Amino acid sequence: MSKSEKAIDEKTVEQLAAIFCTKEEIASVVGCSVETLNERFVDALKRGKDKGKASLRRKQWESIENGNITMLVWFGKQFLGQTEKMENALNDEQYNELLAAAHAAMVHLSGAGRATSGHSTVQA
Repeated sequence: MSKSEKAIDEKTVEQLAAIFCTKEEIASVVGCSVETLNERFVDALKRGKDKGKASLRRKQWESIENGNITMLVWFGKQFLGQTEKMENALNDEQYNELLAAAHAAMVHLSGAGRATSGHSTVQA
């Protein structure tokens, strides 16, 4: 380190990166520029970020083991390729039959419940 370089604690840089501080935040805390971080602390930043990810994953896994269904579903989607997409189980013929039946029911219902007495129409 030259005389012009400020002493910066590499462990502090790593610890701040582990809690996902931005480079700007880390630079502010340790008293240097972002450029200095990028030039002198690339490895510490990477180690810290990787440790933070591992710690977060460990907490997520603990959450799954404690019965958090939401986290279990999320992990299944992320790592097992599981999805919640709905697939159409009807073929074209079945769909057309269902559509015709629904249309017939609507026609029937639109006339149902009406009685004409010669004077007025009464709704049921």
